[in-house]
This record gives sequence, structure tokens and C-alpha cells, in this order.
Amino acid sequence: MAKKTQEKPIAKKKLIDALGHRLFSYSFLKRVFIEEPTKEFVELLINENLLEIFLAEEDNKQIKKGIETVYLYLKNPDVLSDENMNDLGADYVNLFVGPGKLLAAPYESVYLNDKRLVFQEETMQVRAEYLKENLVSEHLQQEPDDHIALELNFLGHLCHKTMTDLRAGRLSSAKGNLEKQKKFMTDHLLVWAPEFADSVQKSGRTDFYRGTGHILSGLLAYDMEMVDELIRQIDLWIGQEKGKKAKLKSV
Repeated sequence: MAKKTQEKPIAKKKLIDALGHRLFSYSFLKRVFIEEPTKEFVELLINENLLEIFLAEEDNKQIKKGIETVYLYLKNPDVLSDENMNDLGADYVNLFVGPGKLLAAPYESVYLNDKRLVFQEETMQVRAEYLKENLVSEHLQQEPDDHIALELNFLGHLCHKTMTDLRAGRLSSAKGNLEKQKKFMTDHLLVWAPEFADSVQKSGRTDFYRGTGHILSGLLAYDMEMVDELIRQIDLWIGQEKGKKAKLKSV
């Protein structure tokens, strides 16, 4: 009877690279949603082609569509003009700030209570998750803790910790941080952010925000699968190392 071949894990460097793409994805979207874009930020996107390294661009139709839409916006020869930057800032304010009813409210609690209020129970739950990691929002007195940008930043923080663990060979700790990400996405981000992303796509006046809405939708759909696969690969590494130790003991 043929001996069953044991699956080999992906090289740790590839796992770290995948985590790096995830970290970039969260960092980019955090910057998009936390404040109005500056001319320097738009210039950076143009000059450095940053979106080319975005997570799963070729594997996810929503992300690919979003990147193409943002690039279409950036190719406008007048994109950095004062008039265009003012229009972009106005789009941000209309979507996320107000006055009046927000076209795409960036707060978890708004989507999870009937009165669509901020600073509700969900805000405190998210703050408690941050505190478990000894994190206090740098925007504590400016934005509720369940702002989309802050929740994305939290996942980026855990992603960075996972990368550090893998580089140091702390496989169990890396797995634990990935499981924290999965739980936070399940309990919080995936409960409301898809509706938020859809509102950005539908209500954005500029291709910049319509495009980033598509990117966020694609990331939310794809990233849970990515986390599950990363956990599976780390389990393979843990099993492989246990097998090596067992062989050494038997010698």
C-alpha cells in the first residue's frame, strides 16, 4: 500500500510576503477613510504606483475593478489642481462627515442599532478589543473607536505582530494573532463594513471614492479566506516541527 504523502507547508518567506500585502491593504484603506486626502497623498499614489502591490489584485474582481477605477481618476491631467482637490475633499465630507445624514456613515454602531447612533455598545466593545492589545486610538477624542479606519488599523496592527512572530519562529503566537484577526472580522468588521463599502460605491461622486469602495468590498470578501489559509499553513509548519522533534527523540 502506497504511503500517503504529507503536504508540505509554503515557505515562511511567502507567508510573510502575503502578510505584508495584507498590511499594506489595511494601511492604505485606513488612510483613505480617516481624513480628507491631501495633495501629497494623491501625488504619492501617482508617483509610486502603490496600488500595484495591492492584495489579490488579479484574484478578486472587486479589488481589480476598484484599482482600475482609482487609476482612471489619477490619470486625469488636472487631478492635482486646486479645483479637483476641493471636489475630492467635498466628496469625503459628503460621504463621511456631513452635515446632515451621512451618505456612508463610517461607524459600526450606526449599522447595528435601530436609531443609527454613534458611541453605542458596539463602540465600547471595539475599544475593549483595542485595550487587550494595549492600543489606545490616536483619534480617541476625535472619532469613535468603531470608525472604519480605526478597525482597519487594528487589523493592520495584528497583521504586523503576526509578521514579527513568523520572522522570530514563534509559530503558535503567529497562529494566535491570526485567530484574533479572524474573530475581530467575524464579530465586527464583516457585520457592517460590506454595507458601508456598498454605500461608498453608490454615493461617491468621484471615481476615487467609488473605486476605494470596490477595493474595500473585495478585501472583505477575500481576506477571511486568506486568514484561514495562513492559519492552515502555520498548522502545517507546527506539525512538521513536531514531527522533526519526534524523530530526534527516537534516535
